[in-house]
Amino acid sequence: MNQNLEKIFHFMEILQKLKTNKRWLETPTVIKKESIADHSFKVLVMVFVVWKNLWLNLDNLKILKLALVHDIIEAIAWDTDYNSVYLWLISKQEKYEKELEAIKEIKKILPSPLWQEIYDLWIDYDTSISDEAKFVKAVEKTESIDHLLYYWPSYINIPHKLATYCDNAMANFPELKWYYNGYKQKLKNMFIEWWHKWEDIYDTKWDFDQFKDFDKIFDFFQIAQKLKETKRYETMEKDAIKESTAEHSYRLIFFVWIAKEILDIDIDLQKALEIAIFHDIIEAIAWDTDFSLVWTWKVSKEEKNQKEIKAMKKLREVLPIEIWNQIYDLWDEYEKFETKEAKLVKALDKLESIDHFIRNWSEYYDNPDRIAYYLNSSMKFCPEIKPIHQLYKEKLKNEFLNCWIEWKNEYDAV
Repeated sequence: MNQNLEKIFHFMEILQKLKTNKRWLETPTVIKKESIADHSFKVLVMVFVVWKNLWLNLDNLKILKLALVHDIIEAIAWDTDYNSVYLWLISKQEKYEKELEAIKEIKKILPSPLWQEIYDLWIDYDTSISDEAKFVKAVEKTESIDHLLYYWPSYINIPHKLATYCDNAMANFPELKWYYNGYKQKLKNMFIEWWHKWEDIYDTKWDFDQFKDFDKIFDFFQIAQKLKETKRYETMEKDAIKESTAEHSYRLIFFVWIAKEILDIDIDLQKALEIAIFHDIIEAIAWDTDFSLVWTWKVSKEEKNQKEIKAMKKLREVLPIEIWNQIYDLWDEYEKFETKEAKLVKALDKLESIDHFIRNWSEYYDNPDRIAYYLNSSMKFCPEIKPIHQLYKEKLKNEFLNCWIEWKNEYDAV
């Protein structure tokens, strides 16, 4: 088997760890320990929306790639809680050295030049060399603030740190100062409401115009937060590990990138990544409709579709119309799967699910037929992914045989 295909499988294992490795481990007041993948996915949503709102002269594809890789080292190095650095439990130099060793470990997994690009992007983000890296870092910091605002005051453990957390990053990218002022106002209101003292030094000191539609965008980000809480496979009782829609989406987005590069598939990568970001956005409102419900005819495809259209209409009420139109078009393109980009995302969406099942023990498969046919259905969308499909068929077949589950001849009829 092609060595690069095996490298894809091993790299997906690294990305799987980003679903289980948690943030805020050293912050006991943060009760909801989101995963690295949860956080990274929402950063992707936020950089897309903020960039579209401002139409900055930046390389948008590079922005998406930076958001994808910015915390990849935490699959190996785990998250270094900001409390640990703020309280001098670990120095910034120690944190950097730990993360540098982790990125070197990842180097051993991916083929070059793909690894080199990921390494260069991570170094760029970590050192904030390019304008794109400065932009992503500034928005990434506000994702943490957005997460804390979602859960409100119980998460405030060091008020001064929370109120000034994004200041340095914003100083490096002042084009976002009006956007950041919106978050400052949200924080200030929360501090005052819950009897935390808001110091004068916390206020922004610049003259500012209102960031266009900030309240609408903030409300959308708070809705997108629900994708961290939306669990997949809820009706599969034997699947003990319920990933979130955000975690699934993050790994799918990365899967699209590496599959396109390793198989040299002719697509518009930026468009494909954007489709992957928003392919399940409706689940922030409609929640996940487990594919087993459709398989067993408990929910018809038409019922599922109507529920999702209703959810998109609700999102339209929240977002500025220009941005909603773009997100709707990406979601609609995925649903119709007529373009090369949408077909690739649709196919890999299914294979990402198969990868999740393989790594979470085959004794959880409550219906082997359903799993095998779901794997094979990926091929009807995008025949170009046949090498990856064959890779996962062999992995799945081995899992079935290891657990004394019959591998039927019809499973190979693709």
